[in-house]
Amino acid sequence: MKTLFSLLIIIAFAVLFISCSKKENNGEMQKESFSVEKSVSQNGVGDFTSVNAKDGEHIPDFYWKDGNMNETSLSKFSGKITLVNFWATWCGPCRHETPDMIEVYNAMKERGVQFLGISADTGPSAKEEVQSFINEYKIPYSVIVDRDDALQQAFGNVRAYPTTFILSKDRTILSQWVGLRDKEFFTAELQKYLQ
Repeated sequence: MKTLFSLLIIIAFAVLFISCSKKENNGEMQKESFSVEKSVSQNGVGDFTSVNAKDGEHIPDFYWKDGNMNETSLSKFSGKITLVNFWATWCGPCRHETPDMIEVYNAMKERGVQFLGISADTGPSAKEEVQSFINEYKIPYSVIVDRDDALQQAFGNVRAYPTTFILSKDRTILSQWVGLRDKEFFTAELQKYLQ
């Protein structure tokens, strides 16, 4: 019995150190809506605008304004394997994972793999914090801030960070995992679907 209790304690600490749960403010989730009218730099934070209703087994299409204020959507990634990573600037494992994510993106983009970062940051300064994070790490792929948790719900109610999905060419989920991973793991997972 004592061994079982010790094992449960070890597992609890392991989960704590490889992922973060949602950040709360006074017991309530922080939420924020962003104006689509705000201008952002070329590698800036995208402005999430809307999400369609779920289409069977497919992740619903959603739209955002990119860094050049052009509207784009998940469906524009159709025909390509897409890695979608939910993360937050305040999440230690997310910060640790980001350089590996960037390295894998740079190695895989020529093979047609798309990456999309979806930030779970909330509050009045969320957009600025995410932009600072993008600048600090020099993130080369699209990043958007999830408005009102709509995208987290569209992907099945994401509750911890980082949470990563690999989507097929037609937006079905091929693989998903919660918690910190390294570049070898990302590369091996993507290789499975690049035949």
